[in-house]
Amino acid sequence: MVRNQKKARKKKSFRTRFFAMLYVLPLMLLAVLVLQRCQKNMERAEKIEKQTKELAAKYQSEVERNDSLQKDSAIVDTKEYVVKVAKEKLGLVDRGEVIFKVEH
Repeated sequence: MVRNQKKARKKKSFRTRFFAMLYVLPLMLLAVLVLQRCQKNMERAEKIEKQTKELAAKYQSEVERNDSLQKDSAIVDTKEYVVKVAKEKLGLVDRGEVIFKVEH
């Protein structure tokens, strides 16, 4: 009878360990999958953060460029600028002005 009790305990112990493993293994697998997903999400977040910084820098440079172009636009609309360009680039002169060309 003692022998049967020992066998029964062994069987019960084996069953207990077996069913415990049936519960633990899927939980471990799930934990591994969750950790992998977290790692991928962290990598994506870093990539998005880097892109955000790059776009913010590009936006700032475009804002500065826009300000510069608006200032230039304001200057281009003046009569002084038109006269300056006409003289320098087109070679036009006002009445009574004489152009001297220096040859080297």
